[in-house]
Amino acid sequence: TLTRNEMNFVEFIVDGKRYSVGEMPAAEDNSSPVLQAILNCRLPDKSLGSDSSKNKIAHADKLLNFLRTLAVCHTVVREKNGTYRAESPDELALVEGVAKFHCDLLERSTATLTVNIIGEKKEFTVLAVNAFNSDRKRMSIVVRDSSDDPEYYLMCKGADNIIMGLCSMTDAEKDQANSDLLEFANVGLRTLCVSMKKLSQKEALDWCAKYRAAASAVNDRANRLEAVAAEIEVDMELLGITAIEDRLQDEVPEVIAELAQANIVVWMLTGDKEETAVSIARSCNLLTQTTKTHFISRLTTKEAYAARLKFVYDDVVSHTDEATGLYMEDGKPREIAIVMDGPSYKFFDDESKLHRLWLLTIGRSCRSVIACRLTPIQKQMVVRLVKKDSVPQATCLSIGDGANDVSMIREANVGVGIFGKEGRQAANNADFAIGQFKFLRRLLLVHGRWNYCRQSRVFLYSMHKNMVVTLTLFWYSYYSAVSGTSCYESWVYTGFNFILGLPIIFYGIMDMDLSSTFMEAHPQVRHDLL
Repeated sequence: TLTRNEMNFVEFIVDGKRYSVGEMPAAEDNSSPVLQAILNCRLPDKSLGSDSSKNKIAHADKLLNFLRTLAVCHTVVREKNGTYRAESPDELALVEGVAKFHCDLLERSTATLTVNIIGEKKEFTVLAVNAFNSDRKRMSIVVRDSSDDPEYYLMCKGADNIIMGLCSMTDAEKDQANSDLLEFANVGLRTLCVSMKKLSQKEALDWCAKYRAAASAVNDRANRLEAVAAEIEVDMELLGITAIEDRLQDEVPEVIAELAQANIVVWMLTGDKEETAVSIARSCNLLTQTTKTHFISRLTTKEAYAARLKFVYDDVVSHTDEATGLYMEDGKPREIAIVMDGPSYKFFDDESKLHRLWLLTIGRSCRSVIACRLTPIQKQMVVRLVKKDSVPQATCLSIGDGANDVSMIREANVGVGIFGKEGRQAANNADFAIGQFKFLRRLLLVHGRWNYCRQSRVFLYSMHKNMVVTLTLFWYSYYSAVSGTSCYESWVYTGFNFILGLPIIFYGIMDMDLSSTFMEAHPQVRHDLL
């Protein structure tokens, strides 16, 4: 929502070694460190028995498997003119990025996939595709190569918190991977983990039979397919970590700062990992250098979640000035924010009045709330909580640009969809559709204020106009012995509504108490009106 959705595959890490994707090399240029690492290990070497050579070969094999997996594990289609068509911008970025290392998708049909792997043309038969969804947070593909002695592969990519749990890794490897992920996330890059495992022919064919049975099921097909996919997506090898850059849209920090001046509290609900979400929040003014940040994240039990929520609630209540409602620390007001994550939020008891009270009290005192690793259903639950249980009752506006935002957009009082590269699902399900996040400034601060003023005056005018007609009829009923006789001719009664109704309609359309330029320059006037 806050970013451009113009994904660029910029870096990746394999075995703790960091590589830059860089610019597109010439077709004959093999000077890339990645290609050199692979090609050098293909040359005859007298010292192959040494440990260093073995390590180099193992690293080169892992690099090759990593690039091959990125070239194969996707649903991208190549058009006849050479361009790619993808379901999501991040998948397109990965395919375009890996092509810079001479690993190109050449052709794709319903059953086969042809790729160029560093000058070698390879054809794979696609046996099954386990699609990505917001619950699985990964996609995988089962393929067979076209060699004389065919090999079967399961290739998978997805969110790090899911993939790492499905890979066979030592504690040292996990620590290294977590360190690499943190390094990327701290600079606001989006990460994916890439994994693979070889399958025996029997294992692959037996699983494919189960897959076909689940795919042809009449009842509960989606759940059966997920269960079959989960059965094979285990004991994989982690090949590497990709980093994708998605820059902020124009004027996002300025717009959010102006919304804060208008006393609008912004909650960022995202599926990104915690460090990435915090980095983006800092870059767009949701978090500042002086903001005190509480974390309600990385909790693994219901008791731990309740204890942490209560701790933050007690801190907020004890430091909040009753007269001003501001959070005070050392006698000075200070902005606070909370960061919470989806895996911890699943322990939130929606039926508990205490849990709802604690979270909403904290949220009401915050400059912003950063909720990361949320599923679409959790986004909807957060919006519903704020909309229904806030005291005084809050009016919620949800804004999003993808299919995973539809549920929260529909839940909010006002839904705003952004036409983006992720499609039109959000815009089609929203009350208002805009092209970029920065247009929210004018929608809220200008048109929102004008509409509030116009509706208030039209409503009051209509009430007073109707009271005049109704009360005179009520009063006249005493003089007419409650006979039901009207004191007005029908044409007078109709003309009254027609003549006095038209002016307020035009007034409601044209009234502008303040200019748009003034309101955009002084966002606080929206708060003063309320």
